[in-house]
Amino acid sequence: MPSSTDGAAERSSASRPCASRRAASRFALIAWRPDVTLGNRGSSGCLASCILFHRVGPLEFHAGHCVRSQLIIGTLNHRNINARIILKDAIVFQSWCNINKLRQGGKKSLFTLSEKDGGRAKVMTALVNTVRSHYDDLGHISDDIRELGFPRAAEILRQRLPQRPRARSGEIGEILATEFVEFVTDFVVPVRRLRYKDGRDMALRGDDFIGVQEIGSKGILLLKGEAKSRQRLRRSVVDQARVSLSSCDGRPTPISLLFVADRLIEFGGSSKELGRKLRQQVAHCSVESDRITHTIFVLSEDVPRGSLRKDLEAADEDHRHISACILISGHGEFVNRIYEEVGDLGDD
Repeated sequence: MPSSTDGAAERSSASRPCASRRAASRFALIAWRPDVTLGNRGSSGCLASCILFHRVGPLEFHAGHCVRSQLIIGTLNHRNINARIILKDAIVFQSWCNINKLRQGGKKSLFTLSEKDGGRAKVMTALVNTVRSHYDDLGHISDDIRELGFPRAAEILRQRLPQRPRARSGEIGEILATEFVEFVTDFVVPVRRLRYKDGRDMALRGDDFIGVQEIGSKGILLLKGEAKSRQRLRRSVVDQARVSLSSCDGRPTPISLLFVADRLIEFGGSSKELGRKLRQQVAHCSVESDRITHTIFVLSEDVPRGSLRKDLEAADEDHRHISACILISGHGEFVNRIYEEVGDLGDD
């Protein structure tokens, strides 16, 4: 495991269990709800009734919240416990893509991901459920299915989904960025902010995603992220992301941090304490540069050769930096298919 002062907080390969032992060591079956499944016309592996937790430490249950669980994609209200639910393989990125990591010095890392042959088909069900969970609580969807049936439950969900291609592209980039950060680091992105949009095609302002890592008595580490999704990516888009990361002296914007803090306080339980700590950070501007990680995430068919590498080389030495790119063929087709399947809950 990384040291407590490692702002990037990347997990070492030695700390991860091997794939053959993953089922036993990475997950714990906490509860089972047999009455409802979420899937597209009988697709397997989409049970809304399995509550699974990534084992990163002791699980603490509180009314309305569960802490010390990572790689989580939703919640399920059941018997007065609002438990976080996993419906995806924790190593979905490894199943989907070849991952190449280049470390530039002690503070900078560049990840390049390219799709494996057949990888997209292998993880499509998991990707669809992951995207779905960023727009609504999966427990609420399962309740809608039980009370209203699949077609009406799907109609409720579709009211949250973007319709315009540009909005869909941008939001899938933000979703995958969030999931990738939680996969390769010890940061948690505690609020799925797309659930709080005030219009299906309206972009939320502020930082694209904020990660938080508590390190006990030593305080809090923060991650400030920008996600870009384009069919063809220009160098100017990367430059724009870097400018955004450098704003506010490199700290998360106050309004973005307050948004996360307020949602955590509303969650209650141990989340309320973390929310209070984040509000204090806004008041005192007390997070040092070396405790903030800057992240640029790109989803595109084509990235100018060396653009991310050159940007990373030129990035300041005060912060830790992670840059990542998923090279994906048929970008527009991929995005459209994801959203069409997200809005289709099936009919049985």
